[in-house]
Amino acid sequence: MLRAGLASMSDFDAFAARLLLLGLLLGRRVVMPPLPKDARWAERAIEPRHLRAIEVGCGPDKQRVWLPMPHFKEPWCSGVDFLYEIDYRAVAPSIPPADVSHIAAASLRVAPESAAGALITMSDGATPPASRVLVLNAAGGGGGGGSPLGWLPIDDWKRNEWKGPFARRVRPALEAAGLENLRIVRDCMHSLATSRD
Repeated sequence: MLRAGLASMSDFDAFAARLLLLGLLLGRRVVMPPLPKDARWAERAIEPRHLRAIEVGCGPDKQRVWLPMPHFKEPWCSGVDFLYEIDYRAVAPSIPPADVSHIAAASLRVAPESAAGALITMSDGATPPASRVLVLNAAGGGGGGGSPLGWLPIDDWKRNEWKGPFARRVRPALEAAGLENLRIVRDCMHSLATSRD
C-alpha cells in the first residue's frame, strides 16, 4: 500500500498533507487510504481522547478512516475534497478500465523552478497521465527518507504562510486551477505539517 512505512499518526498526517496537496496540484479528488488495522498508533487514533479516526463499514469492508484535525473546531482539511477508500470501492466497478492509469508514486516529481507549465511532472519531465482516475502505486519507494510521497515538500506550511519557496510556487498554481479558498488549504497544510499525534 502507498501508506507503507508510516509509524505514527503524525507520519500519516504528513502523508495525508502530501496526498491532498498532490491531488490539488493534479486537479484530482484524492482517495484517502485507511489506517493500518494492526498498528498500535492506529488503534489509539480511535480512542475518544484522540479521535483521529473512526471505524466504518462492517465485515470484510470494515476499516479505520482518518479524521483530519482539528475536525471539532474548524473545517480545515475537511474543506479539502477527498474520498475515503471504502467510498471509492463502491464506485470503482463503474469506471471503465480505459479511464484508469496506474503509475508508481515515486515516478512523480516537483518540476524544477526553471520549468514552465505544471508544477508536478513525471520523473522524466513528462506530464502525468490525463486519465480520469490516476492510481498511485507504492512500487519504487517514496523518497524523503522512505516516507510515501516524501519528495513533495510540506515544511513551508509549518509557519502557516505562503512564504516558503515551494509554497510560493504552489499558491499561483492553485489560483490558476480556480481554487477560491486558499486559506482552508493553507490551514490544512499547517495543521498536518505540524501534527504531533
